[in-house]
Amino acid sequence: MLIEDEKNDEPIHYNSGFDYYQQFLHKFAAHYHDSLIILQVDNGLFHKAKRLQIQKFVILFFQPPYSAELNPIETVWEYLKQD
Repeated sequence: MLIEDEKNDEPIHYNSGFDYYQQFLHKFAAHYHDSLIILQVDNGLFHKAKRLQIQKFVILFFQPPYSAELNPIETVWEYLKQD
């Protein structure tokens, strides 16, 4: 997938969930650079990747394993599965 960066029109190439997540963290942190950011995340592999670059003012708050009730998207999936 190829997306243009709005600041300098350079193409950004995304290859995996890790790439998407890293770009999200980068842009989110740039926008809220004067704040302490606490993101609640599940235990997805790309959330825990060792090569992930996280700003000092960004804290990843990991959910306990197998705690779908804490993940809002799980409610959406449950609703969509109802037919």
